[in-house]
Amino acid sequence: MKVLIIEDNHNKLKQIKAFVNKNYPDVSIHDALSYTAGLRRIYDEKWNLLLLDMSLPIYDMSQQETGGDKKSIAGKEIMNRMIYRRKIIPTIIITQFDTFGENELSINTLNKEFSESLSEVWRGTVNYEDSTNKWMIELKKLLDEVFKEDLDDKDISS
Repeated sequence: MKVLIIEDNHNKLKQIKAFVNKNYPDVSIHDALSYTAGLRRIYDEKWNLLLLDMSLPIYDMSQQETGGDKKSIAGKEIMNRMIYRRKIIPTIIITQFDTFGENELSINTLNKEFSESLSEVWRGTVNYEDSTNKWMIELKKLLDEVFKEDLDDKDISS
C-alpha cells in the first residue's frame, strides 16, 4: 500500500505520518509539500491513497522562496485534475480550517460538493485539530474503509 500525503505544514505532516506508521506499519508513506509538487507526484507515480490538505502553496517553500500564493481550495483543484486526467485515487482531505477562499466557502458546503461531483476520488474529510485526538479517530475510520476497499478490489481482480 503506497500513500501520498500532500501537506505544507511540517508539524501536521509529521503527526499524520506518525499516526499512519503506528496504525498501518506496512504502508509506504511519501509526501509532497505544495500544489505543484503534489500534482507532479500524482501524475508520475502510482498511489493507493492520497491524504490531501485543502490549502497549499503553489510551489515548495525554501529559505529563498515563499512558495508563491497559497491556493485556498487546492485540494478541490487537485481532485478535479485527478478526475480529468483519470487518476482515480481514493482521497481523504485533512484540514484545520472551517472556511476557504475569498467567498469563505464552508467545509460543509465543500463536502456536499465533493460528495456530488468528486465522489470518484473523495472518501471523506477530517477536521485536524492538533490539541485533540478526535482527528485521529476520524482518520482511522476513513483509512480502515479505504484499505478494506483496496483489499476488496484485489480479491475481485484475483
